Amino acid sequence: MKLANYLIYLIFFLNICNGQNYIYQHFGPDEGLPSSEVYDIYQDKLGYIWFATDKGLSRYNGSEFENFNTKNGLPGNTILDFYPQKNGRIWCYEYHTQSLFYFEEKFNEFKPFKYNQLLKENITPSVVIKSLVIDKDKNIFVGGYHINGIIKISDKGKISFLYNSTSTEENTKYKYAINTLTGSFFSTYQNYTFERNILIFDTQNSATSAMDAIVLNKNKVYFIDKKLGMFSKKSEVKYYDKKENPICVKKLSEQTFFVGYYGGGAEIRNESGKILETFLSKKSITNFLIDVEGSYWFTTLDDGVYYVKNPKIKIFTTEHIASLVKDDKNNLFAGLNNSDIIKINKNTETLYRGKKSDKALVSFDVKNKIVYGYSNPYLIDYTSKEKKSIIIGANNLPENIGNPYLSSTAHSISKFENQKITKYNYDIKIQDICYFKNKLYIGFFNRFIYSKKR
Repeated sequence: MKLANYLIYLIFFLNICNGQNYIYQHFGPDEGLPSSEVYDIYQDKLGYIWFATDKGLSRYNGSEFENFNTKNGLPGNTILDFYPQKNGRIWCYEYHTQSLFYFEEKFNEFKPFKYNQLLKENITPSVVIKSLVIDKDKNIFVGGYHINGIIKISDKGKISFLYNSTSTEENTKYKYAINTLTGSFFSTYQNYTFERNILIFDTQNSATSAMDAIVLNKNKVYFIDKKLGMFSKKSEVKYYDKKENPICVKKLSEQTFFVGYYGGGAEIRNESGKILETFLSKKSITNFLIDVEGSYWFTTLDDGVYYVKNPKIKIFTTEHIASLVKDDKNNLFAGLNNSDIIKINKNTETLYRGKKSDKALVSFDVKNKIVYGYSNPYLIDYTSKEKKSIIIGANNLPENIGNPYLSSTAHSISKFENQKITKYNYDIKIQDICYFKNKLYIGFFNRFIYSKKR
């Protein structure tokens, strides 16, 4: 069946494909977010989407944003991270006051960490907390930028410092460490040997405030010092070369993970580090969420939030579509309003680059299994190696083209028979034609369908 409508986007359902384009919806201050500077994202068990920004927290219910700041109980407005825990509490870190606070899944109020003052007395102003884990005994473990080792604070307020010894050896390198059970990570300068569930390894770069790490699976850890790196079970450290520096790394499954970059968009990579998908080129992506409906959310450092409702929809072109047909091998062919003709399988191939003068058309000869494309003013056989062409006029190409009718214009029909083209003229404007059971059917403007034998 011929497509009658002109589509703005040609979309088709496929599996994940490298370089895929998406339909993004943007959220910023005009839509209700408190700021365009968004650091983290979290979806609670009730389905609300939470955003951490430099102007407080925001909660999205699917239609509108509810914003929270110091007037609503926050210790400050620059909230960097969410740290959801197994007991249902969501912990957060406020940058300027260096304070921790939390709220429950069934939100009622924000509650400050009761030992915030103790924590602040034992860190320097340059510290940025990047890792937070609470165990079953309510001990809190924090690590981060400019923290040597881990700070542990018990439920009774006892503070301890783990893995914080300073090596007396010269040229001691900066080291990364991660707990493979809890996911907590930290930096250290001591040559500690491997302990149970704790991996410690050398890195090429010193940590930045973007330090981050994930345990992908039992064989690999991915981390950020200044660049994206991987530590394997074989005690090998490998870096992935990319011009832009990473901001975040996030586990999606035991085989895939997400990376966001400063000014470099974002990627989904597989276990081997191969890029599977790319997103939002040149944006600074701070974090990523796949919500309960499978939709994608991206937070950015300076451009709010981007949302993809159905990431399985692939966009092949953003040009207007004039004509679309499928051949017997499941290839799609499209004639575009800009005169181009494209072929679509897993990717898009331009078959003909038009002169931008008129729309291009495509049709399929079912009997002879030939795809025809018309543009400027050539009718070309795109199935044969010779790419045979005929010069004709065309406003439309009929279904089952070439048996024997090739095209119609506003007032004429072209018929191909015995290697010759015969042209039939009409006074009434022609909308479309079809040849069926040895009869030619003509759709005229404001008239009934007319048929006759030819």
